[in-house]
Amino acid sequence: SQLAQSPQSGPDVELNFIRDLMQQYGHPDDRVLDPAQFSVLLNRDREPVTPQQVGPGVMLLSLGELHSGIVAQVQEALYLGDFSRGLILDLRGSVGV
Repeated sequence: SQLAQSPQSGPDVELNFIRDLMQQYGHPDDRVLDPAQFSVLLNRDREPVTPQQVGPGVMLLSLGELHSGIVAQVQEALYLGDFSRGLILDLRGSVGV
């Protein structure tokens, strides 16, 4: 088999396999990051969640990026803001990590 003959280590084989699958079946805009690229992406600065009052008791939360700290930011925004009549959660363009 091709995997048995590969001189690459396990993670490299898996990464290349996933890249091959994405090239064949994925969307042209999809991409697979290697571990170093993923680490840079994971550790970069992120925009904070900033609530906006768009009407009496109506809050807008725009989330440009979904990351591990987003839950705490949303909870804080909900705690501090007035959303008694409604909450608009804007996920347009959101990228998940």
